[in-house]
Amino acid sequence: MDFAELYWEHQAVLLGEEQAKALPRVSVDELFGAVVSCCEDFCRGGRQKVRFYSDDQELDLLGGGHQRLLPARRDGSFAAYNARLMDLEGLPNYALVVADWHQFNRALWERILSAVQGLAAVVGISHARMDTQVFLGTYKTTPFGVHVDRTSGFHFPVAGTKTMRFWPDRFAQATPELRGALRYERYLEQSTALSARPGQVLYWPSSDWHVAESDGEFSVTWGFGYWLGDGMTSLALEALAQLLMETPGRCRAVPRSALVEEARELREVDTLVDKLARLSADPRLRAAVARGWLEHFSACGYLRPPPLLEHGGAAGAVTLKSMYNLLAAPEAGGAMRVAAGGYSTTVADEPAVWDAIAVLNAGGELPVRADDGAVGRMIDFCLRAGALQLRPDQT
Repeated sequence: MDFAELYWEHQAVLLGEEQAKALPRVSVDELFGAVVSCCEDFCRGGRQKVRFYSDDQELDLLGGGHQRLLPARRDGSFAAYNARLMDLEGLPNYALVVADWHQFNRALWERILSAVQGLAAVVGISHARMDTQVFLGTYKTTPFGVHVDRTSGFHFPVAGTKTMRFWPDRFAQATPELRGALRYERYLEQSTALSARPGQVLYWPSSDWHVAESDGEFSVTWGFGYWLGDGMTSLALEALAQLLMETPGRCRAVPRSALVEEARELREVDTLVDKLARLSADPRLRAAVARGWLEHFSACGYLRPPPLLEHGGAAGAVTLKSMYNLLAAPEAGGAMRVAAGGYSTTVADEPAVWDAIAVLNAGGELPVRADDGAVGRMIDFCLRAGALQLRPDQT
């Protein structure tokens, strides 16, 4: 509670090891495997956000054939990866940024979810999104300069020292030449700098403009971001646009001679606006937004959860993992949608399913039986979503 009252969205702060105990811990070796997996998926054409900079210039990793500059399993560690880039590739000033690496290590993601539950209980779950990032390299300043992210950020150095310099939003707005600057020496007096070493945590609010600094020492930092904004509105607009594209329509030819009259009456514009009004009341729009809402909040705001798990149908009993909640809502046609761990499915809307969800959310235990109908299908889905833990049958 003290952190939320004193610092949350108020000011940047360095949290010492004692203050940071409640926040997640990820080792440099654990992080290496997840980052490599994310980079591998990126090279296979996955929709990952991986950026590499050399001397402050971003390289085209895929189109430019620079995949060799990414960490690989053969490196074995971040330290060995850095040595390869320095010694074999001759890159003394580089930066690698990898987003959403948590998708590739469910155990680490669940560790993060569990640790931020206390924060979410005070400030709520992000309505925009939660994400993870890794920043590593020997870069002396952030290669894209002084910038702002509309996210409350937590950064955890795991190798080397992480230094961040901050400016208040009011100063950056009044000083446009600061925004994006790589050279900002004349504005140092208006800034504040904080440095963290492994075991400590840097936090700053979404309004702070910032840039990373170093003396060229190799460092690895991971972070998670609590984005500010209304992602639910974006979700509704995307769903409405999809419905609009799926609704048949026909372009009407308008002769040049008739354009003046058309401009006066705007009949075609009114037709489109009427169409949008009808679609906004379409039950399919509500269903699409409801599905997104359920999935979003079942994953504590993370839009990109790890993939579903395989489940072999073992017998036993299940309980809900402490970092999850099961969410459900009725759907049309006698169905209900159940969400867990960022995914959702539909099962028959039966009282027994609602009762089973209530038992699990309250910390209770349920048996797993293959012939359990809608309840069994709900439990099987939640196991694949990673939200339940199985106690195998001992008989």
